[in-house]
Amino acid sequence: MANHQNAKIQKFALNVLSLCKKYESRIRRVVFLSTACCYPKSRQALNYKEDGSVAIKYVKEGDVYPADPESGYGLAKLQGEQLCEKLLDHDVYHIIRLHNLYGPKMTCDNSSQVIAALIRKVLMINKRNGSGVLSVWGCGTQYRDFLFI
Repeated sequence: MANHQNAKIQKFALNVLSLCKKYESRIRRVVFLSTACCYPKSRQALNYKEDGSVAIKYVKEGDVYPADPESGYGLAKLQGEQLCEKLLDHDVYHIIRLHNLYGPKMTCDNSSQVIAALIRKVLMINKRNGSGVLSVWGCGTQYRDFLFI
């Protein structure tokens, strides 16, 4: 299923960007919504100091290369970014790499991200063990940024 979704993302990006190229005299701006999943997993991992605090590693645009996305989804989005670079003038396109999105139309299945996965755990708690215990991974000092859509 995931490979099929990734192929759809690639095809959609190619079709839209090809049309932008075809009608470039009428196109003023293209915003390509990408993902932080483009970055290699090693660049996204948290490093903990001896005192348990997090050693923050900020990522920059260039950290995406050498390309080693964490998933096929990240690869599909990275290829969309590359299509922007190949097909469009540099001053026309803008790439925004989003991460940890949530909102009313998010899915709460087994492939969900952080917010949806936590909501799913809460909803399923009584069905699983009936004890009312919520199990959350980590030590409780983690932090992340979230973007409501």
